[in-house]
Amino acid sequence: MKLSARLLAGVVLSAQMFSCTVDGDGGECVSPTQNLDTAYAPGAVGCACADTDQDVCVEDSTGRDVALVCDAGRWKAVEDGPCAPFPPVCFSPTQNLDTAYEPGSVGCACTDADEDVCVDDSTGRGVALVCNDGRWDAVEDGPCAPLPPVCFSPTQNLERAYDLGAVGCACADTDEDVCVKDSHGRAVALVCEGGAWLAVLDGPCGGR
Repeated sequence: MKLSARLLAGVVLSAQMFSCTVDGDGGECVSPTQNLDTAYAPGAVGCACADTDQDVCVEDSTGRDVALVCDAGRWKAVEDGPCAPFPPVCFSPTQNLDTAYEPGSVGCACTDADEDVCVDDSTGRGVALVCNDGRWDAVEDGPCAPLPPVCFSPTQNLERAYDLGAVGCACADTDEDVCVKDSHGRAVALVCEGGAWLAVLDGPCGGR
């Protein structure tokens, strides 16, 4: 029995509609390149994909993120997967120092052999990093704390001896008071007082 042209066209149209909504390979199926707005709609059907297709996170026309994974040969929209938040970028002595003191920042991996360091970020701010439990940790003091001033003694840094705030090196009660000249030929009188050298204006250099 021959089918009329109109009946034959109806059969073909019905087959196309069935293929589109059930088979998922028609124009209404969801893939990384089409119909993303309907990806999370009830009954949405994913287009065919291959096991080699990577999970992707793409935006639909409204800017909403759509996470698609290839599951059993079909694209499937999931709630997490490739659109889940990425872990924060870690900081170390060589990278991302500007974020080291930000809340929630994460230090990169380090080892017990790594020494504490003080390094500048892009603004010139000193960042003190110590290795703590296998991760770099940004601390407020540590390696960036001010270094103790250079001390003076009869054998070193005599030019600093009379400077405001100058600090004498350690000495013993058995050390004798001395009068020595600095690199400029200036006489420097040093006495041991309280376990540290002290520069005085008289004493062993009296009148010289």
